[in-house]
Amino acid sequence: TSHDTAALNTSTFDDVAVSAANGQLQAPWSDQDVGATGVAGSASGANGTFTVKGAGADIWGGADAFHYVDQPAAGDAQIVARVTSVQNTNTYAKAGVMLRSSTAAGAAHEALATLFPAQKTSLDAALATSIAGLVDEEDAQSVAAGVDWGKTVADQVVAWRAADGFSSAPPPYVFNSSPGQWQATPGGTGPPKFRTLATTMPFALTSPSQFRPIGPPALTSARYAQDFNEVMALGGTTSTVRTPFQTETAKFWQLDTPTAMWDRVAGFEAHSCKSGRKQIPTEISESPNAVS
Repeated sequence: TSHDTAALNTSTFDDVAVSAANGQLQAPWSDQDVGATGVAGSASGANGTFTVKGAGADIWGGADAFHYVDQPAAGDAQIVARVTSVQNTNTYAKAGVMLRSSTAAGAAHEALATLFPAQKTSLDAALATSIAGLVDEEDAQSVAAGVDWGKTVADQVVAWRAADGFSSAPPPYVFNSSPGQWQATPGGTGPPKFRTLATTMPFALTSPSQFRPIGPPALTSARYAQDFNEVMALGGTTSTVRTPFQTETAKFWQLDTPTAMWDRVAGFEAHSCKSGRKQIPTEISESPNAVS
């Protein structure tokens, strides 16, 4: 993307694992504009070197607009390429490699609407906005075909994952107060969360247990005694060995789930890199338990 809908950015890639002839892209490679780019892009390739010209406002959030050289892949895949040059049309011009589930606007909408039916109204509005931007640059028939294809892809993915085991009802959990058995966090309720992940079919691994680590040390081992004593010394309400920083760190990680917190951190870092600014996110800096 050139980060400018009125100008093309020229980028060169080499060491690409493909051979092309006569300066044209050789099947199964193809190229296309994704989103409303403003100026039509193009691509050529020979002897493993691609030259890609693309415009577009950005690759960001739900408003991707760039020129894309791609080929279909099913199952595991690997991309090997080196970006040798990027024309500096804009500070935020980008060139790189990307894996996408689809180039169609309808794919994400269909999957999200199926998984979160209560949000269908807002999802429909977001899809309409996306399609409106495409119609400005593409003919309506092509956009409609793309949306239909996206729906087909999404339906196939949803059907593929429908029996992956994630939504299965786990067996009743029987609490056990014996040493070494899981106990709820004081103040917490209910059994452990997301127990079905232990049996959910992974996207890429051969099984949920493919890289599962060994279990905890034996209750009678010296390592277990060491870990137990460390938790008691540092975790007590009136601990005399825990530092103030460790106390604030513990409180910080109780503000939200780790996944939600890291999602916000990743989003903030991406925005900071784009805008050239660095500061603590508001929702973290304003928390009374935040780590400074």
